[in-house]
Amino acid sequence: MYKPLFNILFSLLIGGSVVIPTWAEDLSGIITTPAHTATEQAAKGDWVGLEVTAKEWKETDGANWESWYYYGWAQLNLGKAEQAVKTLSTALRLSSRKNDKLLLLIADSYVALSDWGQAEIAYRKLSIQYPNNSEILNKLRNVIEQYIATNPTNRLEAETNLIDILKKQLTFGGFINNGELWGRYADLLTAHQKNTEARKAYANVLRLHPDHLKKLEWVFLHDLEHAEAPVLEKTLAHLEKLDPQNPIMHIYLAEQAQEEGNKRRAREYYDIATKNQHYPYQQAQAYGGLGDLTGGSAKIKALEYYQKAINIDPSYVRGWQQVAVILRAQGQTRLAQRYFTRMRRVEKMVSQGKVVPRSVLVDI
Repeated sequence: MYKPLFNILFSLLIGGSVVIPTWAEDLSGIITTPAHTATEQAAKGDWVGLEVTAKEWKETDGANWESWYYYGWAQLNLGKAEQAVKTLSTALRLSSRKNDKLLLLIADSYVALSDWGQAEIAYRKLSIQYPNNSEILNKLRNVIEQYIATNPTNRLEAETNLIDILKKQLTFGGFINNGELWGRYADLLTAHQKNTEARKAYANVLRLHPDHLKKLEWVFLHDLEHAEAPVLEKTLAHLEKLDPQNPIMHIYLAEQAQEEGNKRRAREYYDIATKNQHYPYQQAQAYGGLGDLTGGSAKIKALEYYQKAINIDPSYVRGWQQVAVILRAQGQTRLAQRYFTRMRRVEKMVSQGKVVPRSVLVDI
């Protein structure tokens, strides 16, 4: 690209139109510009050399945004992220147009500084220009995840933004068959009580990972409240096939039998559920169900079931309540009142999402 200019200069130098010798044409390759040198150094990953070139370039042509751009790019790759942010911001100010590559480098610089809030702002500007770009959406999702992890007290708005980003990724970003992302999306929707959307998201998890038991359990519990009978039966059959001893399923079947007046069948299902120690809350529920079935003249046996339930999982509020009711019926008023008081304490912790410690079982 520099030969025509070189030919003219050489011609003027010797005074007139002459044929340019081959050796002189070869010298034209020596003539270069800072932009050409910087481009080659960046392509080779010669960040030390690029920093030197770009620094000299911006000192002689400080109004040229590209000189600042290359200088900032070199700084970022040399671990000088703080300086890179300032340099690249100057380049952005000098640039007379929207400059995507500058915004991307600025965002990457903030990531290097672990400044997740500023990185999100920069990536979000890019996502407005390119709403369905998978690379930008992925970077934006990652910085929001990092922000949530480091700012747990300010997570509500960030999680709302993350739900929106995940929805775009799963719809437009080429991640429709990513089970992990569907699971994250479904969990966030559940946490924000968007259960209808969560049900669809969990269905996609199961489409990709049909043996994902925890997601299937959630779908089953959701179907108990919201789905029509054929949908529930299909989910139940899937759960039964996947985990024949699942206590969540057996508690449901026990409650169904109990409603139909079939106490023998209900007891069989509750007995199965009590044997699965990997699900302490459901195990406690099962013992509570056995307590409900006992009743009548067998109050002492029922009391044993309820006490066993809260000993397995102290967060089982109904167990505390039923123990208190039976004790009061037996005339043990003071002890019953202590159980009622402890029940209210446990109930409050559960409503606040706190873990109920086993220490609540002490001194009762």
